[in-house]
Amino acid sequence: MSVHTKGVLHTFAAESMIYFEDKNLESAIKTTLNLAESEGVSTLNILNLTHLRALDKDISDLSGLEYAENLQLVTFTGNDITSLEPLKNLNHLYSVGFAYNSNLKMEEILKLEHITELDLSGNEYSDEEFDQLEKYSELTVLWLNSCQLNSISFMSGMNKLVQLQIQNNNLTNIDALNSSRLIGIWATNNRIVSLKNVANLSGLKRLWIDNNQLISLDWLDKMENVSHVYASNNKIEKAVISGHQYIYLLQLDESNITEIELTNLPSLMQISLNYNRLASFSQAANLPALQSVSLIENTELTNIEGISAAPKLVRLVLQGCPGITDFSPVSSPEQLVQLFCNNTGITDEQIRDIGFKSKLILLAVAGGKLSNIDFISQFPAIKQLALMDNRISDISQLGDNISRYSATDQKITLDDVAIGEKTEISLKGRYSQRVENIEWLTEGSISTDGDKQFLTWAESGDNKLNFSWQDNNSTEISFSGTFSQTVHK
Repeated sequence: MSVHTKGVLHTFAAESMIYFEDKNLESAIKTTLNLAESEGVSTLNILNLTHLRALDKDISDLSGLEYAENLQLVTFTGNDITSLEPLKNLNHLYSVGFAYNSNLKMEEILKLEHITELDLSGNEYSDEEFDQLEKYSELTVLWLNSCQLNSISFMSGMNKLVQLQIQNNNLTNIDALNSSRLIGIWATNNRIVSLKNVANLSGLKRLWIDNNQLISLDWLDKMENVSHVYASNNKIEKAVISGHQYIYLLQLDESNITEIELTNLPSLMQISLNYNRLASFSQAANLPALQSVSLIENTELTNIEGISAAPKLVRLVLQGCPGITDFSPVSSPEQLVQLFCNNTGITDEQIRDIGFKSKLILLAVAGGKLSNIDFISQFPAIKQLALMDNRISDISQLGDNISRYSATDQKITLDDVAIGEKTEISLKGRYSQRVENIEWLTEGSISTDGDKQFLTWAESGDNKLNFSWQDNNSTEISFSGTFSQTVHK
């Protein structure tokens, strides 16, 4: 007698113990069923087995699983299974994963009749063998990563696909796809040139297409509901994205982009354009939701006027963009919380152009040309500050608000002087503490007159001293650098 409860079959029959040829399989089943090592797997308790995941367990024989009549999902990634005969009559089995079972033949897969989810990643078959997968027109999930796939023509009839992974293959196109139900495609590391001929992807939400050979984004218009697009490491010289209602995230790093247009994108919140060849980020308009822009290492970038099109911007990364001379567009977004300007060569005057930022908490300006920290007054909420590799000798204005900072590796070059001539300097730690840890690389002295400090060298030539100072709240050096000065006879 059999009864069905919530899709699970319960069979009342005499209980007998199951013998497993593969003890690793038996152990995996016991673990899943919470059986003690001393307990056996029986024809009754195995009916409680609905899901079985056994990754890298050195399993080669599935004999005994034929009794698991209620089994719905199996994942055997990284084993050495050669036969699926024990699974072929399990009518509840819908999800099977045999990734990285290199000796599993396609004919064994084809014995399974009712599956809707299939993972064969890492298994290599001929094009003709892959074509036999066309019988699975009911598939909703298909993973074929790292399979040396040359074509997906066999997917043309799979119009119920919801999720597809085809990463690390040899594909030049995915034109065969024809499922309006697809919400996620992972197709990184192929040789895809265009998605323009892919029909019926109106339901797609997320697309991973990094490391391909895309030359444009003209196909985006057809994916009217896509929200997340990851398309880094392509060959997109000009990127034009306009009028798309639902794009939330665009990642276009390392794609050789020289020109970008972003207009009328009401949902766009994040864009990453790192390591491209942009000269300008100015062709931007109506980006009301944009909160994060990253432009790391666009070494030719000079114009960032497009920042003003993003009034809700909270995070801006300009790191490694030394061509920027006008930082005034950064003054527009009033909600800015994080600003990264490391290795831009930013100067005292340029940082003043950023203006007052009442909500800025993190500022990174390492690798600049700053000689002081007078700008602190522009950012009353600041908590974290990166000042490394500038020209700063006085950090007494840091105050109490900043909880984390570093001002190491300062490089201060003083004007030339004559032998015996004093130079007024200001070498102060936080709260105006004197910096006492001095390493004289050439002989000299620092004298004081009230609050003033004077540096004098004993000999002519190129003179140097190193200094370092540690904040009382830190276990590491907080402030350090080098003074250099040429002294003439």
